[in-house]
Amino acid sequence: MMKSILIDACVARLEGFRKYTEELDAKFQSDKRAIVESYDLSPDNYGQDEDEYNDIIEFISDDIHEIENTFIDTFRKSTLVSLYSFLERQMHQLCKRVDKKNSLPIAVTDLRGEGVVRSKMYLEKMVSVDFSSGGMNALWSAISDLNKLRNQIVHEEGYVKSTTPPSTIENIVNNTPDLGYGWNNQIKVEMNYIDSTIKTIERFLSNLYNQAL
Repeated sequence: MMKSILIDACVARLEGFRKYTEELDAKFQSDKRAIVESYDLSPDNYGQDEDEYNDIIEFISDDIHEIENTFIDTFRKSTLVSLYSFLERQMHQLCKRVDKKNSLPIAVTDLRGEGVVRSKMYLEKMVSVDFSSGGMNALWSAISDLNKLRNQIVHEEGYVKSTTPPSTIENIVNNTPDLGYGWNNQIKVEMNYIDSTIKTIERFLSNLYNQAL
């Protein structure tokens, strides 16, 4: 019973993330359309005043650039960071529940390391959670990539320096659908990546709870 309640709570929280991102993204897209539609861009309306026409196009481009590269970019990256924090806390709380339920001699905080990696190690060692079965290997691989992406956003503001050979973060961005590079070689996150991340976390946590409790 408790297991089902915990899984349902996780799913509900993740659905909240999904609605938040969808609504904000829709607002930003609407803002862009409103900027364009507020002007009749037909050159005929400006007669021979080509300079005025070009000034308006430049003005609109600047506003749209700000929406895309400041507002949308910031909210999508902050959403990923929040999703990762949610996952990290859920795994840590699960370790504490496992400890309490089984009266284990070792707490998760007794292990070296931190975050999801430490929690994974604890669940493997103390209650034999299998991270290689039932699709968990692929889910953990996606979460490991999310961990590196989150670190790059938090510690480097998403900037990626090109190297030869490519760094780990470059390989992740280059080989992951819906990730790319925006202005000044910053990581660009598409909505589909956020949606797939929510689905990954949901499946991963559901599997963890089913195995550990």
